Amino acid sequence: MTLNEIKKGLYKEAPTAVFNNVTKDGILYSAELYDKILYFRVPLSEVGDVAWTDKQEAKLLIRYIVQ
Repeated sequence: MTLNEIKKGLYKEAPTAVFNNVTKDGILYSAELYDKILYFRVPLSEVGDVAWTDKQEAKLLIRYIVQ
């Protein structure tokens, strides 16, 4: 599955990303799309004033997809 197909799928299917853990590298979320698990890592330097909850819309995390 290409990155472009993944991005389209995130908007079409609208899965929820679930918090996994926090490390020095960032906040890790995972979401299921088409029977595959996608991972998103939000760098701590980009956390800012946003409230990062245990569940996020996966499409909002597209820029943080871990390949």
